[in-house]
Amino acid sequence: GARIWAVKVLDSEGRGRISNIIQGVDFVTEHAKEIEVANMSLGAQGLSRSLHKAVKNSVKAGVFYAVAAGNESTDIYGEDRIYGTSDDVNPASYPEVATVSAMADTDGEAGGKGDVSERLELDDTFATFSNFSTKVIGQHPVQSGGAAIDLAAPGVEIFSCYKGKSYAKASGTSMASPHIAGLAALYIAQYG
Repeated sequence: GARIWAVKVLDSEGRGRISNIIQGVDFVTEHAKEIEVANMSLGAQGLSRSLHKAVKNSVKAGVFYAVAAGNESTDIYGEDRIYGTSDDVNPASYPEVATVSAMADTDGEAGGKGDVSERLELDDTFATFSNFSTKVIGQHPVQSGGAAIDLAAPGVEIFSCYKGKSYAKASGTSMASPHIAGLAALYIAQYG
């Protein structure tokens, strides 16, 4: 029963401008009565106060954002590990969103007893490509063992929709964050 809205902000190569992403976030905010959950499987390194402001306004309007942490095996606060500087991964570093790293899960069960993935990732472990966080700023609303990373979800060899009306396996935090967006949607459907 979920309504799905596709808000395209990147081109077919996965590139785009921050201004296009802001327009997409603003569109979601304008439709916050119908769009309760947004997934952002995109990211850029840098500092954009305009994008951050747009995301904050959207969250204030009641939209939950699940955001891919990124696939560069780096800290989302950049090499300096300081929030709010030009080497941050955005929007993953924003405290208002649920930032999602990827993990390997080959059997759908807890306990790390599944097979090793085709990418040689061990079952129930943090994906080697996934961005991470070593600390968190004080005003971050969620306390987690992952510091500024709020959650980890399956993101290794996920069977998903693909080009040409087909299916394929893909790996990345863009495969993990939709799991969390779906969980948020189910929670909202049940509890409001």
